[in-house]
This record gives sequence, C-alpha cells and structure tokens, in this order.
Amino acid sequence: MTRIVLNIEDSRLVPSLKQILGAIKGVTIGYVETTPKSDPSLVSEEDFFANIDDAKREIDEGLGHSFDNVDELDKYIRSL
Repeated sequence: MTRIVLNIEDSRLVPSLKQILGAIKGVTIGYVETTPKSDPSLVSEEDFFANIDDAKREIDEGLGHSFDNVDELDKYIRSL
C-alpha cells in the first residue's frame, strides 16, 4: 500500500478533498488534526532586547561573564 500525506493550510478544503478522494475505489482516508506546537524558547523581540540589556548591565556591574574570543568561552564552559 502506498501512503500520501497532505498538509492542508486551509481547513475549509478538507471536506471537499475527503469527498473527492473517498469516491476513488481503493482509497481510504485517515484524518489526523494537528495543532501547532508552541516553542517555549521563543521570546518576543521586546523581551529579547530586554534580556540583552540585562546581560550588559550585569556585566557592567561585575555580575556576569564576558569573553573576548571563542577560546576564552570554551575554557569557561569546560570549567563548569
């Protein structure tokens, strides 16, 4: 058996497609509705720049870490 997966953005098309495909002999329809998964790592542009400002402030106050090159960053990460 050959399987074809269709991703349909406009859900209004689904009933018509089911009717058309269901009329074809030997074609069965499996329907799974999916909802987009939210990505917890996504932040708004405003929050992103606020985080950058917080990091800069922490570095200026001596609370954070800054690195001049990748080797310094790598050495720090390996020390953790």
